[in-house]
Amino acid sequence: QMPSKKACDSVYSSEVWNGCRVRVPFCQNPFQGRCDCAVVQIFNYSKTEFPESFGNMSSLLALGVYTGHLERLPTTFGDDHKQLVDLGVYKNDLRELPQSIVKIEGLIRLLVPNNRLRVLPKDIGKLTKLTVLGVDGNELTSLPDDVTMLKDLRLLKISNNNITALPHRIGHMIGLQRLFARFNRLSTLPRSIVDLTNLEILFLGNNTLVALPESFGDL
Repeated sequence: QMPSKKACDSVYSSEVWNGCRVRVPFCQNPFQGRCDCAVVQIFNYSKTEFPESFGNMSSLLALGVYTGHLERLPTTFGDDHKQLVDLGVYKNDLRELPQSIVKIEGLIRLLVPNNRLRVLPKDIGKLTKLTVLGVDGNELTSLPDDVTMLKDLRLLKISNNNITALPHRIGHMIGLQRLFARFNRLSTLPRSIVDLTNLEILFLGNNTLVALPESFGDL
């Protein structure tokens, strides 16, 4: 029997529980009803962090937080939500991503635009199934070298940051098809960028580029 709305409201704050789009109370144990969600979409979140009970949603597949004041995700986020494939935190006050996020091995899309991120987890390359990474509109000054291990990444969005250089091994990201890096502080490009043989779209406007690699025409 599915838990009543009243029962679930007593476990999760109304902003969280009302954001559940696909409610799967039995997905962990068919004999025990749980206040568990598969898809959560939250709009105009008023708090700076999630309630402690949010970690109980071990079957969370997709999470979207659209505008609000969220400043941090739980430090155990990656341990609590290992089935997550799609994470999006849009236009909040997110200041960092917990290091545990790199434990979500099946994560496919990570979109955190228009927040206050200054760094990305140094081991982000462990998210080997990522196909989309969007960190545009933050306060990044660089990308961790480990990002070049994302061989299956198709789309990388880093526009509107303060990035001064791209990783020198960016050419290792052989799956990359679209790179958006406008409105940064790039003065040069790494030579290995010409190894991105699958690249179809490259936006570099509004930087401080003074030259392009000699073999740039090989793209």
